[in-house]
Amino acid sequence: MIVVADDDPLVQHTCKHCLEAAGYKVALATTGTEAIRAFFSRDVSAFLVDIFMPEMDGIETLMSIKKQNPATPVIVMTGGGARGRMDFLEAAKRFGANEVIRKPFTAEHLVSVMKRFSEIAGRA
Repeated sequence: MIVVADDDPLVQHTCKHCLEAAGYKVALATTGTEAIRAFFSRDVSAFLVDIFMPEMDGIETLMSIKKQNPATPVIVMTGGGARGRMDFLEAAKRFGANEVIRKPFTAEHLVSVMKRFSEIAGRA
């Protein structure tokens, strides 16, 4: 199961559609808090997490997941990229993201990234 955590319903459902078409099971979360709950209640093979979400942002979500299980692949995405001198995708890498994706991205790119990391995790 892949958890897609994003507060934008269009992004959620687009990612879900692309990943399900590639054969993955997908759960949706609107906040980082919901993503963390899914981590404890389901067999999660990878996370796709947006940086900017209410309650718990993507960096906090990433850190929480990695603290619980450092081997769980976490792919961080954002359309915001950088604000001022802060590049959020670079920060996500420093905090342990396995991969970062800048929005907008293609379905092919998303699926190829997930395939690589779900294979590392040993399950789709």
